[in-house]
Parts: sequence; structure tokens; C-alpha cells
Amino acid sequence: MRHPLALVLVLVLAAAAAGAQSFTAIGEWAADAPQRVLARLGTRFDPHRNRHVPPEETTIRRVLCDIDGDNLNVAIIGWNNGTTHTPAAIAVDGSLPRRRIPHPHRPRAMATLRNLAISALRDTGHSSIAAAPRPMARDTTRPLTLFGIPA
Repeated sequence: MRHPLALVLVLVLAAAAAGAQSFTAIGEWAADAPQRVLARLGTRFDPHRNRHVPPEETTIRRVLCDIDGDNLNVAIIGWNNGTTHTPAAIAVDGSLPRRRIPHPHRPRAMATLRNLAISALRDTGHSSIAAAPRPMARDTTRPLTLFGIPA
């Protein structure tokens, strides 16, 4: 896998905090992110192009559609509550049986990450979730600092 699972999930989380609500918007946010943000997120460096390369929109879509949203939800709740419980596996490689996603356009994993972004925005005092992502969209380092990632 060229892009680690954690990278894709953090990238989706940051894009969601900046107001991205679709796979296309997440892919555009990643493609438009400055090199320092991509480097901080841990994207791979392509020596031929001399730049950090984010995952493509198709990669983001595939990962979010293949991941078990219930297990991701349990893992995030455990992390958020400070517990050490993690699900047995969050498989994206197809080695474990996967359930059919009833609405493949909006997988549960994407909804879970978007809800986490909204919760983080509310925790920082934003009362209007519609307006909160606007400053995040203008400065791509702000979603990183929202989640404690130094930009």
C-alpha cells in the first residue's frame, strides 16, 4: 500500500474539518494542500517530482468504502474516551470478509470521521457548524492544529 491507512484517515478528518463533504471535495483538499501540510501528515515523497504526493480521490474512496465503519467507530470512541480497547481488525486489504455497504456513496467510515471533525469543532467553541469550517478551508494548517498535529 502506497499510503498508510492512518494517513488516509487523518487526511479525511482534516478535510472534513475544512468543510469537505464528498470524496471529490476531500481529494481536492488533499491536492490543494501545501507541501508543508502534506509533509506533516506523512504523505510519501516522490523524488522524481520533488514533492510530497497525497492519495488520489480514488484511493480515498476505495479505503473508505472498504473499511468496516463499525470497527472504525469503536476504535475512535475508544481513542476519544482514552480507553485501550480497539477492534480486532480494521481490514482494508480484502483478507477479511466485508459486509456490503447499503449506501456506497456515503460509507459509514466517512460519516464517522465527519462526526469526529464536527465534535472537535464544537469542542473548540464553534456554535455554528456551517460557519466553522470556513476559516479551516482558508488556512490548511488549521485542521491539523485542531487535532493536535503541529503544523
